Amino acid sequence: MVGAFQGMAGQRIVDEIYDMANTTNKLDVSFERAYRLLLKIDCHKYAREDGTIVEYAPTWHRYHETFQQLITESKNIASAGKCYAERYAQEVPEKLEKLRKIIEDPRTEEETFEETRKRANKTMQLIEASINLLLKDMADTEARATKLGAKLSELSKGVTILSEELERDVDCLATTVDIDVAIQTTEEHIKNVQTKLEKLKTQVVGSIPTCCSSKKELETAKENLEALKRKRDALAQSKTDVNAIQEEVTSIVTQLGTIMKIWSSIQSDAVQLKGWLKGCLNPDVPVEDVARDLSEIKIGLVYSILCQVLQIYATEVNVSTLNPLDT
Repeated sequence: MVGAFQGMAGQRIVDEIYDMANTTNKLDVSFERAYRLLLKIDCHKYAREDGTIVEYAPTWHRYHETFQQLITESKNIASAGKCYAERYAQEVPEKLEKLRKIIEDPRTEEETFEETRKRANKTMQLIEASINLLLKDMADTEARATKLGAKLSELSKGVTILSEELERDVDCLATTVDIDVAIQTTEEHIKNVQTKLEKLKTQVVGSIPTCCSSKKELETAKENLEALKRKRDALAQSKTDVNAIQEEVTSIVTQLGTIMKIWSSIQSDAVQLKGWLKGCLNPDVPVEDVARDLSEIKIGLVYSILCQVLQIYATEVNVSTLNPLDT
């Protein structure tokens, strides 16, 4: 049997399609989790060396929107493909049965190839008409599936590049300024100011202005220390968040790969069947050979499986409503 869904490999693809509802749900969740983490990072308004602000959540939100648009597009392709697959799963075998009865007619044994072909001509014309329409339908599905695969691949590359750029940004922020050294320096400065202040307290009243100045200096130093500690903790948390985002990206790329494989299989199925069906239209091929090949290919089963695959995809695959962009 021709087609991408034959054998154990084909069964695995069919199983994955049955699990597509779960796959798209995982993708939605991964996109949303990563988005929430990116919002946390963006809110710190980290500045790069060139002064630009680290901000990735809006781009990620667009990627999520693109994913949902592609899922909707793929459902539409599956719905259209399901209609023709369902029609041909019934129509072609019915016409094949008529052709088989003509071939098995006792007269066939005494006829020439041309005579049998002439007697079967009407049925053959009906089969050929179905095949020609099918070729057109499959060409459309193949083209749309190919474009969809390219868009999914582009999305997969986009989320991967974003996660890599984010990691570089956060790593660069952590190494450009040694916060631990800055904290240590500030702590030493606080100790020095405190020592200076204690000495001033033991001196005469004339030192009051100097004492007030030192108190202000001490307050400022303590505020700077707290700010440095907050930045250190924020960068540490951001680094943890980046690792979590990368885990989500890995999951997203894997799940997108599953969807791409499914659509590549559907596209491959269309290509294989187109090539094979064109061979059936060759006028030099005996009617008996066409009937035998159509029978051996289990054409009805091929389209029944394809119909099943597309039906499951069209009805079970869904995505949740995407919330407006948080600001």
